[in-house]
Amino acid sequence: MEPNSGIWTEDEYRARHGKTKNAVRQERYMGTGPKFFHSGRRVFYRVQDVLDWEESRLQERTGEKASA
Repeated sequence: MEPNSGIWTEDEYRARHGKTKNAVRQERYMGTGPKFFHSGRRVFYRVQDVLDWEESRLQERTGEKASA
């Protein structure tokens, strides 16, 4: 799969970020993670949405808050 096209499963997103299933669920509940969608009971992330979310979280120094 191209790095900036397609769809990732919840497991692929979790693997990329080293997060637990509960941490990712909490992100979705709080609205602090990337955009996602459901298909049945499964959760998916568009790769471009994840990349955009990562870009919005970039910081230049420690004391700076992310813009997202």
